[in-house]
Amino acid sequence: LELVIGAASSALAERVEAHLRRFPGIHAHIVGGAKAALENADAAWIASGTAVLEAALMGVPSILLYVTSEAQAKMARRMYAKIGGRYLGLPNLVLDRAVIPEFWQEEATGSALAEAMRTILRDPQAQLDDLKGLRAALGPADALEQCARFALDAAAR
Repeated sequence: LELVIGAASSALAERVEAHLRRFPGIHAHIVGGAKAALENADAAWIASGTAVLEAALMGVPSILLYVTSEAQAKMARRMYAKIGGRYLGLPNLVLDRAVIPEFWQEEATGSALAEAMRTILRDPQAQLDDLKGLRAALGPADALEQCARFALDAAAR
């Protein structure tokens, strides 16, 4: 097992390295950002955000985890319930179904995350097959340009 950790900044990389020194049996490489970490990955645990969408589009089977402070979690749960939320991860939101397993707060235990990864590594193609419609669901290749034109047109009115 080789762990590759994507750190968005050198300060974060230093904090992660300091934490990992407490566990001499764990061998990890820290690289700059999610894309670098995902480039050769067989599968990934990813904190909720755009990185899980990036992994899905790169064809990397993933597990989403989201852990915050208790105060943030309490507020997020209230907001989430008000909007009738069912998913946290962008691929699941876009596809409107649970393709990427999601573990939030107390569900994100080491044993639960390890078991989910075992399941994915046994049959990574199952998740990849479920993600096949994701790119099309995001819109045409020029979707960003269309959004920019729309915003500029709306601002000009």
